[in-house]
Amino acid sequence: MTVCEQLSDRMPAIAAGEQWTAAEAAHLAGCADCAAEWAVVAATHQLGADLPGLNAHHVAERVLGRLRAERAAVRARRRGLTFAGLAAAAAIAVAVWTGRPAGPAGGRTGAAAAADLSLVELDSLRAPELEALLHSMDRTDDGDPLHAVPSVLDDGELDRVLEALEG
Repeated sequence: MTVCEQLSDRMPAIAAGEQWTAAEAAHLAGCADCAAEWAVVAATHQLGADLPGLNAHHVAERVLGRLRAERAAVRARRRGLTFAGLAAAAAIAVAVWTGRPAGPAGGRTGAAAAADLSLVELDSLRAPELEALLHSMDRTDDGDPLHAVPSVLDDGELDRVLEALEG
């Protein structure tokens, strides 16, 4: 450690009331960099002298606490972005692995997605009720592509439709 570094380390203690040694005082008198640093430290020490009740230790602890909190917030944001990236990568991997886009409707849109979403409700229906539902869908003329579903399906055709919808 150089003499300049040693003086720099002792400056706060000197500002608080300790005395320079003869060697330190001699170096301070001959070194322009150390003299400039001492002027800054001494002036800074005097800034808080006229404030009653200012506890430097308390202020330092509060500043350090805020810095720790900010670092923790940055880490939390990074962690959230990491998890979001991993979730996106997992969705892409699922889409590539299955050969279709991931999602509740398997990437289908419109009527096919609606049919997938309502299959759970159709599970409790018996064959005559399903057939009646298909007839009613065939009779609607609201532009929905489901009206093109044939009104009568045999068991094999119905199984193929269900397998196609379930993936």
